[in-house]
Amino acid sequence: GRLEKAGTETPKVVHFVWDGGRDFRFHDLLSVKSAHKHIEPETIIFHAKNTPKGRWWTEATDIPTFQFQQISPGEDRNDKDQDQEQRGRKTSNFLKTKVDILLREGGIMLDTDTFVLRSFDPLLRYECVLSRGAKGLNLGVLIAKRGAQFL
Repeated sequence: GRLEKAGTETPKVVHFVWDGGRDFRFHDLLSVKSAHKHIEPETIIFHAKNTPKGRWWTEATDIPTFQFQQISPGEDRNDKDQDQEQRGRKTSNFLKTKVDILLREGGIMLDTDTFVLRSFDPLLRYECVLSRGAKGLNLGVLIAKRGAQFL
């Protein structure tokens, strides 16, 4: 189809970008495990400024394809003492981090409040796929080939 990009499929690599500011919770683990079960990725890469904490983090790191990758300070977005404008810039930087990773590596970017219920294989042939929520575009799921023009 016209939305498909010639060449290889999107890499079966799942990325999470952690914004920190709280412990790694049970629902975060469920998100990672659901991606592992239904997408069956080659690798799950968890990008964060600092290693997450909490009792569920260790269980996530036990997943055989799971990798932790440290990102540069200032790339996360969570600071409750900032004014609205500063938070907006941080959120923009957080989204930029996610997009930069997909442009550079390609793959499937998920938020930790996203639960995968079936395979994404049919979507991997498209250059870029965005998710839709109840109120329109939702960036909890981004799927893109490396260098996708839409991004």
